[in-house]
Amino acid sequence: NNMFHVTEEFAVDSRDRQHNARPDIVLFINGIPFAVIECKAPHIPVDEAVEQMIRNQQAAYIPHLFKFAQLVVATNKNAVKYATVGTPKKFWSVWKEQDADWLQARLSALVPDRMPTEQDRNIVSLFSADHVYELIRYFILFDANVKKVCRYQQFFAVREIMKTIAESDEHGNRRSGVIWHTQGSGKSLTMVMLAKYILMELKDCHPRVVIVTDRKELDAQIAATFSSRLRRSYSWWVGSLISTAIFGAKAASVIRKSTLRNSSLRKGVLSTRSINAARLICGNTWYPCGTISFSALKNCCSLAVIRLLRHSYRNSGALGCGQGASA
Repeated sequence: NNMFHVTEEFAVDSRDRQHNARPDIVLFINGIPFAVIECKAPHIPVDEAVEQMIRNQQAAYIPHLFKFAQLVVATNKNAVKYATVGTPKKFWSVWKEQDADWLQARLSALVPDRMPTEQDRNIVSLFSADHVYELIRYFILFDANVKKVCRYQQFFAVREIMKTIAESDEHGNRRSGVIWHTQGSGKSLTMVMLAKYILMELKDCHPRVVIVTDRKELDAQIAATFSSRLRRSYSWWVGSLISTAIFGAKAASVIRKSTLRNSSLRKGVLSTRSINAARLICGNTWYPCGTISFSALKNCCSLAVIRLLRHSYRNSGALGCGQGASA
């Protein structure tokens, strides 16, 4: 029932009427401006459009247009960069659609009479209705009061994880997986976005997310990460997020103590039996269903796991992330 509108050269007055601006394209959902696009000629660098978009958000110009905006885009025919409101220039990113068949089908329908440009590919992918809904609902959040939007790698990684969670074999078992990242690529944010997606999409089955780390300082860091990004808007999630430290030879005792001190969980929820019901990645070793043990966990190297817990552990699955990896 949503209504979509697009405007060209949308005129907006500044407060003092001295710095009025006309963004090239503004997209509306139900009358609310959710995306602003600045277009340049092919010979003008896209960075000029980025700078103009950042300028328009300043107090002297038209910041009120961006109050509810979720996406801002700078483009010429050959390049596209996107961000969310308030993003510094160095953090603007590119978007790369990962489903080539889907994109080709959409381009064939929408751009039938010429060769699609890079601008076409990015606009069609970013602003398809399904992508827009998902981006707004799951992939835009505040980090220490700084608004952030996902990179394309995070968006498609979380989508693939959700597909894996939704699939099961004839015995009701699900597969697990690992997603590898480079350093500084946003592993913590990917974990938060995945947890947000799981807890909202699968709320009818009362999921629980367990975060397992290999160092005490990471335990505190991850707890702060989830708390600062989720607690303010989604306080009901707190009982569904459990942070558990795995630290050297104390792995088993730490897990048991964490289980017992969490009053929202039944005693033994993280027992050997329940962990055996999932597949985990420990260091560089793949432990298939039914073989993981506390002795194996003690030898974990840079292990972090986000795990979906259902009432039936038989149907549980695990998604691992270690150093350079993320679920």
